[in-house]
Amino acid sequence: MTASLSGFLKIAVFILLGLTFRKSGILNEKDVSGLKKIILNVAIPSVLFISFANLEFSLKFIPVILVIFGLNLSLFWLGVLIYKLTGSKHRVLPLLLSTFNFALIGIPLYDSIYGIEYLHNYTMLGVGNEIFVWFVFYFMFRWFLTKGKAEKGINTGFFKSPIVWGIFFGCLASIFNLNISSSSNFFIKGIYETLTAASGLTTPLILIFIGFHVSARISHIVNSAKLVVLRLVLACSIGYLLKITVLNRVIESTVYSDSAFFLFSTLPAIFSVPILAADYITEDETAVLNNTIVLHSIVTIVLFALYTIFLSP
Repeated sequence: MTASLSGFLKIAVFILLGLTFRKSGILNEKDVSGLKKIILNVAIPSVLFISFANLEFSLKFIPVILVIFGLNLSLFWLGVLIYKLTGSKHRVLPLLLSTFNFALIGIPLYDSIYGIEYLHNYTMLGVGNEIFVWFVFYFMFRWFLTKGKAEKGINTGFFKSPIVWGIFFGCLASIFNLNISSSSNFFIKGIYETLTAASGLTTPLILIFIGFHVSARISHIVNSAKLVVLRLVLACSIGYLLKITVLNRVIESTVYSDSAFFLFSTLPAIFSVPILAADYITEDETAVLNNTIVLHSIVTIVLFALYTIFLSP
């Protein structure tokens, strides 16, 4: 668990930095607004380009992709349904219930226990998640938060979004098998190294952004705890129903695949949600969103540690 604990320490340090920068006045709202633009226009598009460019697609992944995509879609609309039926004040429910923090938390946790030779059991779950996040969720949550009023803006802004172009060019690189990461061409190599350096900014900047908006108010902490429990119950219930009825028919159930699915099911929402939704939610909603993701990250690490100690041979 050394790698996973060190990974958690890294997360905690950057979040605390964001909180400290706010308390000390090193950063203000205007500074953080500029930080958000760097994340959305430079860091995240670079990560997405590299991720999709290095993606090795296989037909055997299709059932897995469909299951994870369906799990995300179900959780999002369940969030919408719960919000409408209960009269909840939390418009961020669909945002918190869907998407899974597949890479930043899941990969180091799984790798620290089972090693890189078994990591493919986990990484195959990520393709459907990434497709949902960047091709569906990214546009759907904005439509929900603006009650459909942003639909026109979303459609016209599609081709102006650096995130969309990062995905598009990354997919092209993967489809045509360009192998840009190992290219000997000085120009291509320089572009790839530049994007790699830019992508390295993503995690620290997002975590600082989250830390800046974390709230210590008791009401926010209590609300966040309730949302973590709700997400765990729904994600695990629907996830394991899909695993039993679909995945177990196409993928052999092993210690490694079962552990991978347990970890994936208990993950929090992606760290970039507060950044992506910042222009559409209130300060109070931002605090709840950030608090919930931070708290859920801690819960995920504890649950996976207990799973590997008591349930994994």
